[in-house]
Amino acid sequence: MKRFIIVIGISLFYLGGCTFLPGPDQDSGRQTSGQPEQILLPEAEQPPPLIVEERETPPEEIDYQALADHFVPDENSASGKQIRGFRVQIFTTENSATADSFANKAELKLGLPVYLRYDPPYYKIRVGNCIDVDEASELEEEIRKKGYDTFIVRDLIEQGTGNR
Repeated sequence: MKRFIIVIGISLFYLGGCTFLPGPDQDSGRQTSGQPEQILLPEAEQPPPLIVEERETPPEEIDYQALADHFVPDENSASGKQIRGFRVQIFTTENSATADSFANKAELKLGLPVYLRYDPPYYKIRVGNCIDVDEASELEEEIRKKGYDTFIVRDLIEQGTGNR
């Protein structure tokens, strides 16, 4: 019974201390409610009317990759037709400035066209236009001898350009 009375007493003491009764503000002498006052300027009291236009058809889906290919074409690609083939990838980064710098240095060092491709979030530096894997393997070995870490990837290549 003593425990019960003690628990009830502590509960009442705890709950009684948690209540908030607004009183006069000590600095200005006015009553505060605990909420900040909202002051509206006369011209801003009425929001402008919301105009909703209904569409007959839903908006078309946007093909972002096609937009990127259209506005940011591969600098080294010719306007010719592209076919499936292989390239040798020599570098990957998330930083566009690093990718541009590396591509320029690689093009000078290798003497071959270098292709910069952006597949979010990575910029990929690739070399060559190889029709088959054997041709890509030869190119990979040649590039590896010049100090690059390489691997062969499937890619769209320019038709009729051959390996170089």
